Parts: sequence; structure tokens; C-alpha cells
Amino acid sequence: MSTATLDVELIGLDGALCVAPHAEAHVVLRVLQQPVGVVWMSPAAGVIEPAQLWAIIRDDEELHRRVLERVAFAQLAPPEHEPHPSATWSVAVCTRDRPQRLARTLASLAELRGNPASVVVVDNASSTDETRRVAARFDVEYVEEPRPGLNHARRRAATSTTSDVLVYTDDDVLVEPDWGINLVREFTGPRVGAATGLVLPHELETAAQRAFELRGAHSRGFRRRDVDFRTRPPRLAGGLGAGASLAVRRELVEQLGLFDAALDMGSPARTGGDTYAIYLVMRSGHRVVYTPAAVASHVHRRTMAELEAMVANYSTGGYTWMLHALISCGDLSVVKTGLDWFRLHHLGRNWRARPGHPAPPPRRVALAELRGIPRVPSAYLRSRRST
Repeated sequence: MSTATLDVELIGLDGALCVAPHAEAHVVLRVLQQPVGVVWMSPAAGVIEPAQLWAIIRDDEELHRRVLERVAFAQLAPPEHEPHPSATWSVAVCTRDRPQRLARTLASLAELRGNPASVVVVDNASSTDETRRVAARFDVEYVEEPRPGLNHARRRAATSTTSDVLVYTDDDVLVEPDWGINLVREFTGPRVGAATGLVLPHELETAAQRAFELRGAHSRGFRRRDVDFRTRPPRLAGGLGAGASLAVRRELVEQLGLFDAALDMGSPARTGGDTYAIYLVMRSGHRVVYTPAAVASHVHRRTMAELEAMVANYSTGGYTWMLHALISCGDLSVVKTGLDWFRLHHLGRNWRARPGHPAPPPRRVALAELRGIPRVPSAYLRSRRST
């Protein structure tokens, strides 16, 4: 079942929206360009009338509040009057053997506003020269990291620039023009060590893509959050964002040992490197900001086999970074996080529809996540031995 993905500006909306031939629509609602919420709809005759959207907004108290707040804030502080960030910044894309996807990502980065100092493509041990050739078509810096592993590449990016802030994204992500500058603006506040942004689905054309979005995907909601260890335990770092849209103060990469090579793609742990980095930033006393004003879209895996492998990896990496925090940092609180994640997510949310979602993820996706858990002890031991 394919799902139409619509982007709707509510201010000035006065015409019907056609979703045919799709029977279902995933509708991103915006107010003055900024996303304020998502609704899933199955409209009759493939048409969504504005009155239907307004009725949904009116009946959803939280969504209604966000719409009104956004309108009021935009009147008081128009986007064109927002301060230009004083920090210098660069963008890093770590990639391996995905030249076609990389080309789409770089094309979107070419439209960035805010004058980044550079866009750095880190070629992480690709098997051909296609990545180099794609990078040569764009105004980017190309560097090689011969050691396989996403976190090796992320650390290589940090040594390839002198910018104050390094903004990371992936080669399966497309960004909006103000994505980078809206992340970097958050670093004007005191003690901000990292910022993350909203990641929406680029398309929902296959059953696997729809299933991943039903699972929760990469979105962390439509409310800005500004937290540190006093307001949110570092063990809950996973709820603040993902490496698809992650900015960090560059000096912290070395100071805090961010992007541990024992975690994430290319290691036995498979994932978890971005979450552990956010955890370390919070644990050190820095603030982390999540801003839905920084918008990117992710190209989800298209086949169920790819999706099942990915969510199994998410489970392995998620529990592995927590085990790493327990052993390396002596943080007993991550035990509670792991138990809560297993109880609430693996045994709870995965088997029922979430608020605002039309259905739970397919059972096979939930089972695939469970299959990733028994791999954790061996993944941790093999990861430590390899670094």
C-alpha cells in the first residue's frame, strides 16, 4: 500500500488536495513554512477538503495549540528578523558505496542558505571511485577515511574543518534550505553542545517505508526542546534526535571522545553511535536542543528485507551503547532505560497504533526488532576488541 506524502501550508489554504491514486495520505501541516504536525488520512474519492483538515486540527488539542502558537510567534518575530548565527559551521556527509543517493543529498545541500564554510564528503572506504566522481560534480571538499565504520568517518570530518560547529547528515537524507542555519542558530545559547532537527519521510511509496514511519522513524515531534542533565537524564538521549540531522560543537568531538568507533555502522554494534554522542554531550553538562525548525527528509528503506535488517540493527546498537555507558561510564541509570525500552517499546508500542497513526507497525517488523536484542553481548565484546 503506497501513501501520498503531502506538505500543506495552512495559511491561505483554500483548495482541495488531490491524493489519487493513493488511498491514504501522510500530511505534514505547516504554518508560515514551519511544520507543526502530521496527520494520516484516508479521504473519500482521493480528495482532502480544507474543512476536513481544520476539523482534525480543532479536535486535536495539542495540534490546535501548536498552530495558534506558531501564528502568534510568527507575528512577533518574523523569520527574516531572526539573528544570524555568530558561529562558523560546516556540513559533513559520511558515505560509502551509495553514489546515486549521495548525489541527491549533495544537490539539496547546494541550496543551503546561511553560507556554510564548507560541505565535506567523507568517503568511508568505498569499493569504487564513484563517490569521488559524484563529489567532483559539486562544490564540496572530498576526503577519504580508509577505516570502515561510520564513526571513523564522523571523526575524520571533525579533523577536516576548523568551523565552530559541524552539522552532520547522511547520504539518504535531503535537507531544506534553512536546515543548517536553523540548527546552528541554537548554538548562540550558553553551554549548547549539540542540536538536532526534525526528520520527515521523503516518500512512503512501499509497504516497508510505511511500516518504518508507523514505527516512529526519525521524527522527534514538533515541539522545540532545550535540555541538559538537570532537566532530562542523559540516559534518555535517544529521544532527542538522530545522526541524520545532528550538529555538534566541533571541539567537543575530541574533548569528549564523541563518535566512539566501537559503535554504529561498520562495527559489530551496527548503530547507536549518534545516540551515545548525544548522551556524552549531556553527561558533560552541555545543553542539547531539538528544533523542528530544522527540517530534513529521510529516504526510508524500500523493501521489507532491508527494513527488518535495519530495525534489528537499531535494537542491537541501542542496547549496546547503553551497555557501553554502563561499563565505561559506570552509569547504572541506563539499566532503567534499557528495561523501559524493552517493556514500553518492544513489548508495548510496537504492537498497537500510536496516537495519530492509522495502525501499528507490521508484526514482522516488531519481531525483527526483538531478534536484534540477543546479539548485544557479543556485539559489545567484538566491538571493544576491534578498537
